[in-house]
Amino acid sequence: YEGEWWQDQRHGHGTYACSEFTYSGDWRSDALHGYGEYHYKDGDVYCGEWQYDYEEGKGVYKFADGSCYDGGWMQGNRHGYGVYDFTNGEKYRGEWFAGMKQGRGRYDYASGASYCGEWEMDVPHGVGIYTWKSGRRNYVLFYRGKLIRKGKPAPEPAEDFTSWSFDDVFQEDPAPAVSNQLSRTSSEKSAGRTESLKNMRPPPVATQADDDDPDTFERLVAKFRADGKGRSLKQLMPPASANSA
Repeated sequence: YEGEWWQDQRHGHGTYACSEFTYSGDWRSDALHGYGEYHYKDGDVYCGEWQYDYEEGKGVYKFADGSCYDGGWMQGNRHGYGVYDFTNGEKYRGEWFAGMKQGRGRYDYASGASYCGEWEMDVPHGVGIYTWKSGRRNYVLFYRGKLIRKGKPAPEPAEDFTSWSFDDVFQEDPAPAVSNQLSRTSSEKSAGRTESLKNMRPPPVATQADDDDPDTFERLVAKFRADGKGRSLKQLMPPASANSA
């Protein structure tokens, strides 16, 4: 360790290097705290804010394979708003909770298709707008990653996902475009990263089909909203093959 000390503890700015990682940045009472860069031996790099040995605040995590996450963190997990770029050109930008996509977000597929809407526990869950690779757009209802129903034509979602409103599902005509820690061992940190990467599978790709009855779609959406995120819709989940491209 090379850097500042206070009362026999690393405190201020300093660099710590070992066989597993190198950290250069701010310290407080012997903990990573403030801004710093953490280089893993496998090539991964995190540059951003820390609070007592955990990535917390704003930061960028660059993986050795070329993928990258830029956004909010809490206790070492992706949290808040963030953008994840995949090596195959796909991208997710939106809300995260405890390392998983949750809230509202947009996923752009390599094929040109995209889904803008509600997420829960890392998969589409709720109402959203799906843009097929043909350019056609429809309101859709997902349940735990499975496409349940496709509704009427939808407007182009805005870039600002916080302004999205899916109340248009219940209108007669599509609305115009929406305005839019060293106390943790390196092996523990590595295990945590490996587990989080398991959650980074892409969501299912929906297939384009004939329009569903809009009345049925609206009833299902209303039921989804009323019964606590659609638990009663479980029996409507299609077989896995229904969502494959």
